[in-house]
Amino acid sequence: MSKYVKSGTPDRVSKVDSELEKIQDSINTLLSRDGAAPNQMGANLDMNSYPIINLPSPTSPTSPVRVTDLDAGSLTIETVNITTDTVDNLRTTTPTAVSGDVALVYGYSQAGDFGGSYWQKTATTGEPVSQTPVQRNAYEITDAGGNVWQLISEANPVVLGADRTGSVDSTSAFNLYIATETAKRVDIDLDYLPSRLVFPPGVYSVSSVNMTDLRGSRNIHVEAFGCVLVANTADKVVLDCLASRWLWIRGLTIYSPSGVIAKHGIQIGDKGQETCGNNKFLFVNILGTFSLSCFYNGGSETTQYYSMRCVNRSVDDSTYAAIFDGAAYYVPTSDYATVTKVQYDATSFTQNSHYGCQYRHEGQGSSVFISKGEGHYFDKGCYYLSYNKSNFVFWCISSWRQSDVYIGGLFETGQTAPPAGPTTNGLQYCLVFDGDGSASTFSNLEVDISFGLCEEAVIGFENIGTFRLENFKLKTKIPSNAPALLDLFEKDLGVATTGTISMSGKITNEGPVNLNMNVLGRWSGELTSDGHTGYVPPTSGGFDFNDPVNGLREKNRISDVTFDSWKDVSVSVTDLQVEGVLNTVSPAGASLTANTITNRDIFDTAGLQQVFIRVVGTGDLTITASSNIRTLSGSNIVLSNNECVHFIQVTDGGSAWQQVGGKL
Repeated sequence: MSKYVKSGTPDRVSKVDSELEKIQDSINTLLSRDGAAPNQMGANLDMNSYPIINLPSPTSPTSPVRVTDLDAGSLTIETVNITTDTVDNLRTTTPTAVSGDVALVYGYSQAGDFGGSYWQKTATTGEPVSQTPVQRNAYEITDAGGNVWQLISEANPVVLGADRTGSVDSTSAFNLYIATETAKRVDIDLDYLPSRLVFPPGVYSVSSVNMTDLRGSRNIHVEAFGCVLVANTADKVVLDCLASRWLWIRGLTIYSPSGVIAKHGIQIGDKGQETCGNNKFLFVNILGTFSLSCFYNGGSETTQYYSMRCVNRSVDDSTYAAIFDGAAYYVPTSDYATVTKVQYDATSFTQNSHYGCQYRHEGQGSSVFISKGEGHYFDKGCYYLSYNKSNFVFWCISSWRQSDVYIGGLFETGQTAPPAGPTTNGLQYCLVFDGDGSASTFSNLEVDISFGLCEEAVIGFENIGTFRLENFKLKTKIPSNAPALLDLFEKDLGVATTGTISMSGKITNEGPVNLNMNVLGRWSGELTSDGHTGYVPPTSGGFDFNDPVNGLREKNRISDVTFDSWKDVSVSVTDLQVEGVLNTVSPAGASLTANTITNRDIFDTAGLQQVFIRVVGTGDLTITASSNIRTLSGSNIVLSNNECVHFIQVTDGGSAWQQVGGKL
């Protein structure tokens, strides 16, 4: 009906009644402020660009949605199919709903039961009826028909289209959710309040999920217990967190199938030279087959790892369980961040701490790679497994030094046939120092090998130049059932080590190890072992050697050899009387025998002592093995023309000469 228009001037009662009826009809077409029926529109309402203000929060599928509702994440309102008063009503009935339907619960039955929230029906059925939501970790309940409903109080990847079954790619849903939620930041006094993202339980197929460049949107906490991200594209980073700070991830599992082989499970660090750090990873599992590593950190400082488990089953022996790469030996790649750094574009890489973590390579690679680590700490609850080369590889080059690293925990190999590939001979080394052949320095490294099961040597050196390991503290405990009698050191593993290896510090060994200290060019410090199998002193330095089990103690003060001039010395009866460091014996066609070596008081007996003895001319010199002269083989040494032997003086309750190396 049209609006009321008065018809002339009523001059009698009948005309007044007619006008009143017209007024009544017009009023009945108006909307009622108090809700008196009828109170619905019969045609479109044109606001002529004027706003409707003070709308309430939406409570049903046909309620108007305010901009603030969209900003607060209530996108779920469009899918609400059911409303109910309390969580108990939802739990004790069997609502008519299909998987994906959402129920809005207006109130709560008891504190903490997530009343006033949204619950979405899942495809799971047949579950026992729960008494309270807490019995299903507060995030799920079952209705009277055994149907599982999951809490979706805010937007999450599932609400935005992620597929829990892993049948459909869910990358875009995760990326949309992360972008939407991380944009809602609250800045308080130049800092950000923590914001929580929820990755719901389920198995999700993804290529590469984008959490890069979150340095500005920091303090983001991801709760992902029960969530499994499964890689579906080769050589991608499953969860890319490059250039992000203050990111905490809890409970997430990432899996890379052998038929796909992602590059990394998680990647963090800087993309150029920006500051990056303060990240935490708690109860994160990264499993499967990766073309480089399960976890890559290319420069995230002050970062902690709690009970993180990395398992790589790649059969490529150049892969790792985890890489910590402050030197950018491995340059990161990203589908989202623009990477400007190049190889060896090193960054500050301090204070990474690992608590109860597992770094397992169950294929043919090594456990952990570290470059330019400073202040890194692996506690005694950590576990390292490799079937092939090494538990740890330190990359050492001349451009920078590594320092202040502590490594504790269990060093282990397992079977000789790893689950992922061909049979191997098991772990070769606990630690390997590798490089590009240039000179390098590593200071303040402490390693506690509580259970070393390797087959070649405890420590290996490969392709390093002149190498200085300063203030090195090594504690080894090799089990009696180790697969072979180990050397303490081995060099030239694949590529020759060209320079001198110098060490200072303290080594404590327990178990069967060949103490081949002569691999080192110089050692200064203390060596303690429960035996002295294969003990060969170094060629220079100064150290104490203690074997408390066998009552052996040697105080060696070895100086570097000074090639001044050779002195001619003689053998008096059977006593070889040396007169300096370099001594020449000329038998003149005779066969001489030396049962003792004396220094004729030429040397300061409290100082550094060593001698070289050579034979020139015809005739032989036989040096008799005895308590005074200790030869490597325990047998006599016979020197002929131009042959030489090197001895150092040792004290272990007496005085003796110890042969160093073979004949020169």
